[in-house]
Amino acid sequence: MTMMQMNVRPASGQANELLFDWKLDVERLEREARSAVERRQSDPWALVEAECSLDLIDAEIAALRLKGRESAAAHSLAHLSGWRTRIERAVRMLNSVPADERR
Repeated sequence: MTMMQMNVRPASGQANELLFDWKLDVERLEREARSAVERRQSDPWALVEAECSLDLIDAEIAALRLKGRESAAAHSLAHLSGWRTRIERAVRMLNSVPADERR
């Protein structure tokens, strides 16, 4: 008697595939935020980039939520949520430089 075997791998390839094709250099934005805080000098370009990145992440999350709870969508949502948390922290750091020292 032979045993029946099932392939339980996702048809699209790897289960860890992301459903978006852009990258974000979160580490660089975190470094720039830490550097601004250490220098006690604002970095308006890093702040603008971080805030725009949050908007992009939020838009991607909204689009993925429409796709449902398939495993690739869930993995992508988790990845984006992690980025979002880290970028929010960078924005808070960049905003922590006192206004009188932002010149």
